[in-house]
Amino acid sequence: MSGLLDGLFELQGKRFPAKLNLTMDTIPYYSSEKGEVYLRDIRILNWSSADGKYAQELQTIMPFLNKNLSALLNNTPIYTLDQSKARDTLIKKFAKGIKVEQGRLEVETK
Repeated sequence: MSGLLDGLFELQGKRFPAKLNLTMDTIPYYSSEKGEVYLRDIRILNWSSADGKYAQELQTIMPFLNKNLSALLNNTPIYTLDQSKARDTLIKKFAKGIKVEQGRLEVETK
């Protein structure tokens, strides 16, 4: 999975803006009780900075960023089923979990 993180970072009292391109490995998790999808066990595999200006500083904070991004997404759903939509209501009623098959998410009903 890939994404862009645009933020203001601080290290040893020095603040610097950075845009990071992240490639991550993760496991999707579906809470059938809540009808929500979470990302678990996130690992940042690769990263690059748009301008490369603060590469050394960013390398230093990568373990911290990985830990905090993982904690955030373990507890914050990336998608919540909309029960006002018939399709989502059916998914919530019958789905037990999700799995990744050939790069696509599939709903498990058993």
